[in-house]
Amino acid sequence: MLNALDLPLRFDPAKLQADLARIQPHEWAPHYNEQEYGGEWRGVALRSASGQLGGIAAQGSSFADTEVLRRCDYFREILAGFECRLLSVRLLSLAPGSFVREHCDRALGFDDGEVRIHIPIETNTGVEFYSCGERLRLAEGGCYYVDVSRPHRVANRGGRDRVHLVIDAEVNDWIRQLFSEARATERIAPPPLGFAAFRDVVLADTELRQALHAISEPREFVDEVIRAGHSRGFEFDAADVEAKPNPLPESSPPASSPSGAWIPIALKETAAEWIYFGARRFTQPFFDDDVKAALQNRFARTFRRIAPLPNGQNCSPSGFILHMSRCGSTLAARMLAALPNATVISEAPILDEAIQTGRAEIVRSAVAALQIEAGPYFIKFDAWHIHRLPLIREAFPNTPWVFLYREPLEVLVSQSRMPGRMSLPGAMDPAILGMRREDITIPRDEWCARVIAAFCESALRYRSDPQGLFVNYRDLCEAGPAILLHHFGAGMDDTKQASMDLAMAADAKFPSRPFQPDGESKRDAAPDALRQLCVRTVNPLYRELEAAAESAFAKI
Repeated sequence: MLNALDLPLRFDPAKLQADLARIQPHEWAPHYNEQEYGGEWRGVALRSASGQLGGIAAQGSSFADTEVLRRCDYFREILAGFECRLLSVRLLSLAPGSFVREHCDRALGFDDGEVRIHIPIETNTGVEFYSCGERLRLAEGGCYYVDVSRPHRVANRGGRDRVHLVIDAEVNDWIRQLFSEARATERIAPPPLGFAAFRDVVLADTELRQALHAISEPREFVDEVIRAGHSRGFEFDAADVEAKPNPLPESSPPASSPSGAWIPIALKETAAEWIYFGARRFTQPFFDDDVKAALQNRFARTFRRIAPLPNGQNCSPSGFILHMSRCGSTLAARMLAALPNATVISEAPILDEAIQTGRAEIVRSAVAALQIEAGPYFIKFDAWHIHRLPLIREAFPNTPWVFLYREPLEVLVSQSRMPGRMSLPGAMDPAILGMRREDITIPRDEWCARVIAAFCESALRYRSDPQGLFVNYRDLCEAGPAILLHHFGAGMDDTKQASMDLAMAADAKFPSRPFQPDGESKRDAAPDALRQLCVRTVNPLYRELEAAAESAFAKI
């Protein structure tokens, strides 16, 4: 269902306006949602929960005609033509210079069984009605469904009131038939000197961009954006700034800089969605944690952009971390992140999206786009990416990689206590995990054991790869800095050793806590059924990994 439909009904604007003229000034009441608008937003109830004139709230279980409706012949004629149960019916007026902030009205979409229909009575070219970031053309006398359970907002920048007849109705067969005959509501371009155009100016102005990004207080940010826009001849208000706008399209990737500035967070077909990262570095255990922290900034949320990924041909990462899950990969990433000027990307969703395309050039471009420092650059992939190692090696044939593994029983206990997506049957596409769709019905512990076994099998296929190294968690804990720096060719010195030792002393996922070994406690806590499952499915592969690791360590 589209977010806005042009329904096959038309009404006489002159008759609508004649009935509107019958409303007395004192009969209009301010809208009760005072926090949702600026300026003057008023309403008159034609049907209300109490049947009283002042009851413009749309909530209630039963509704009755008000005195105003009884004297408005054309409004009654229109409502009589709706062959469905009518709930709240109101006139809503937005005065010139006023706006309604972006919001969602809960449980007011077609799929919820209740719809909101707008019939414009008076409007003007200065009215901007946005639904899901798209501006709609709503003409006087037209009849429109807008899914108000999705984000929507309105501003009246014209010289006269904007007044709509707003009808809430229950969905029935008549409504379904009416909607089946509807067409998409016409979309129109935002005004040439509106907020969308100002966003283009901001993204092209480094000094202005940095100044706005530095503002942390939300109200101050909105006020400064409005001031900066008005001083440059743009016309917009707080509702435009506070809304969640669609990312702006661009024809070229955002300019890179030593401090990063922009990072991509999601693929959009052949391009990506980028957010402003400023001078931040990746400091959290996982990529998503850094993104969430960055998006606390109002500028980053407001000035997103859609742009192509860069050409990744010249990107040369220092190393890749692959793993069997819950086996020290986050510890390894934290150690590498402690190196001077290092960038470590941990399980970024955009890399998963790039890998799922199956295209090496997309993988190269996504990896290149995430490098925000000129120093060492490492990627920690998701556990299931070991199945796509051929694609990763195609994209980066000269990049060394490690596969981290651990005593299988400890891994299974961890997944049993706190399941990740991959350990829940059906939570992910089974094919991504090396499983079959019919396997979803097996018990959760067995599913998880077989998923882990499949990771090990895929890793073992590349035991002879000279760029690869198999590392057990216990060895990582004992000699992690030496192992990683030697394999990744980073060179060891006292400064690096001290930084990485400090990272090893902290809990990898909660760095404010000290590291506490938990292998023995996990093995002791394992139920017999899980032990037997481990013996049958993963332990033989674990022994093969140990043999491969011994061979690899002979090279060091």
